[in-house]
Amino acid sequence: MPSNDEDSLDPFTQEETSQTSLQSARASYSDLQTPIFLGHGSADPKVSVRLGERMASLLSQQLHMDVTWRAYSGFGHWYKVPDEIDDVVSFLKDKLGVPVGEVPRASTVTSIDGADVSVRVSGNHKEKKRKERKEKGTKFLTTAIPALETLQLLVPDGTSICQQAGRFSEIYIRYRDRRANCSARLINSTTRKKNEMSTLNIPPSPHTVQVSIIDTTASIQVTADRFLSPRVDGFSTLNCNAFAFLIENPRSGRRVLFDLGLRKDWQNLAKPQYERIQTTFKLSVEKNVADILTENGVPLESVDSIIWSHWHFDHVGDPSTFPSSTSLVVGPGMPAAKLPAYPTNPDSTLLESDFAGRQLVEITPDKFTLKIGDFGAYDFFGDGSFYLLDVPGHAVGHVCGLARTTSGGSSSSSNSSDNDTFILMGGDSCHHAGQIRPSPYLPLPEQIRPHQPQDEASHPPCPGALFEKIHPDPVNYRTRPFYRIRVWEDGTTVAHDPDTAQQSIYRLQPFDAAENVFFVFAHDRTLADVVDIFPATANRWKEAGWKERGRWRFLRDWKVES
Repeated sequence: MPSNDEDSLDPFTQEETSQTSLQSARASYSDLQTPIFLGHGSADPKVSVRLGERMASLLSQQLHMDVTWRAYSGFGHWYKVPDEIDDVVSFLKDKLGVPVGEVPRASTVTSIDGADVSVRVSGNHKEKKRKERKEKGTKFLTTAIPALETLQLLVPDGTSICQQAGRFSEIYIRYRDRRANCSARLINSTTRKKNEMSTLNIPPSPHTVQVSIIDTTASIQVTADRFLSPRVDGFSTLNCNAFAFLIENPRSGRRVLFDLGLRKDWQNLAKPQYERIQTTFKLSVEKNVADILTENGVPLESVDSIIWSHWHFDHVGDPSTFPSSTSLVVGPGMPAAKLPAYPTNPDSTLLESDFAGRQLVEITPDKFTLKIGDFGAYDFFGDGSFYLLDVPGHAVGHVCGLARTTSGGSSSSSNSSDNDTFILMGGDSCHHAGQIRPSPYLPLPEQIRPHQPQDEASHPPCPGALFEKIHPDPVNYRTRPFYRIRVWEDGTTVAHDPDTAQQSIYRLQPFDAAENVFFVFAHDRTLADVVDIFPATANRWKEAGWKERGRWRFLRDWKVES
């Protein structure tokens, strides 16, 4: 499971996430056979009613207890268990090994019946730290418990059991939006907002690459529920394109491709792969990337390498259409996990013809020696113009590409890339922009133009508040993505490691929010008529305003009315 550090928590409080975590912890709480009195305090009575009733119902179903709801003044959502205090304290001591009533010296992590639990302490003894945080420009959200010291046992969905030490002999179960707490700190931290790019730690360099975005002519239709959770306002079908990228280094003359999209003769994919997708996806494609390059005067012999973001069928294309001098570059762990290929390995989803006669280059973990944002990074050309980022989770060996498209004159003596611009090639880090936006770094604005400038006369700006109605978290709809990665009850998911893939999305959010980074994931069809397509170049994307024009266009997938 992912770490319980606040910055890495799932930012969703939607029902299915809460249910999963509560089910894991049910055995721990089910022996507290007492009524729970739910109290929720909020400045907005409507919010109190909505959250109070929702959480009372959820707790009642999952914990098999009588739960009643009442509103009261104060901060937070609290669930009081006033009886059987001795049994509860004994339970906490036995299960956790934490001396209740005493203050642990540091945060610890343990497990209750498979549910990770983070033990933290808060109270008046931290008042000095609170003042220090406020002085640094960080908004610190305090709790309403009048306890000298509070022991909080926090499970991943935000539920906690709190033992007030010293003054009060009461146990509380608290539903706390920990990610919103984190989000407030991120949004209000002067150090983080003062210099957004500095948090990404992109090494300075005066060198750039020329980038072109290739429309691979692929059209992919698939049920949205296969990838996205929950279903939002009836949006049921993902209609995807597939971008690839041509990257040219002007100093070395090297050309590389990042992804190839879907091969034209996709019916000739490896048999196991074809059988899996023929009934799941509706596919069409007109050309191979090799055809597109040739038609536009790019000799295939000039392509030094093909980089696969990962090995899925809609990214690998058909490498056999390139000469054997073109190497194939893959991410860490991919050869061990996926080779030998079909038909030598009858279960493989890759073809031997993809590799035949060409050099296979694996960027092994030890080569990601740099750190950009929260990802390991590999300097592909060795001059700071193009990096591969290790962005795990979706597939074994999944990588993203980060290209420096303009340079503000950075040099080795400079410690900043603030004046440079970048294109981040996202691969399958997400499949819909609603998986990464909005975010604590990029809140939903008060007024939104999700349409092209030429459509503004017929589509005036709409209030961002309209999307509260359809967002899975109507309280924090401005700072939380609409979707997360779908994991079915039986564990079925498109991601190799969905927890890690979800964390990768959160860690990409600062890149997506940075004004000088243009995030383009492979299937972002909303950008198809925003960007200039190969043979045009994309280096002047910022001057052209592509990021601003495309940022909220995914909202057109839902029809909201004022």
